[in-house]
Amino acid sequence: MLGVSDREYVVFRLNEAIHHLDRALYFLERSETASLLDIIAPFSIPFDLVEYSAFGQAMLELRAAQQVLLEVYPYLRGRGVRLGIHDDTLLWMLVDVGLDNPIVDVLRHLRIRDIKAKVRRLRESVAELVAELGRP
Repeated sequence: MLGVSDREYVVFRLNEAIHHLDRALYFLERSETASLLDIIAPFSIPFDLVEYSAFGQAMLELRAAQQVLLEVYPYLRGRGVRLGIHDDTLLWMLVDVGLDNPIVDVLRHLRIRDIKAKVRRLRESVAELVAELGRP
């Protein structure tokens, strides 16, 4: 059972994780939009740059959220909220920009959408945990 000060600390840190997850979702949305334009446009290097820049920012925010979740993990006692997303940005960028193939663009777009859905689910789980811990 968490004491009052521990509970307040965990809720505070989980709210920080939500902030980072919200920012990650924002950057993933930008990356997804650029990815869609990358699929449609015949000359897509500018869209690739925007896509990977935004995706890189999203990965930074996800790492920050993961750090917060790891910090409070001992207090959560089996209510595990984990991210489980591997940052493969560099590999995708080399393949995508190197080949500039529509199939690779579509696969990349689907990967971004999948990551965005995982982040959204994690954000919901963390928000539920905050609500549960916020109750007396």
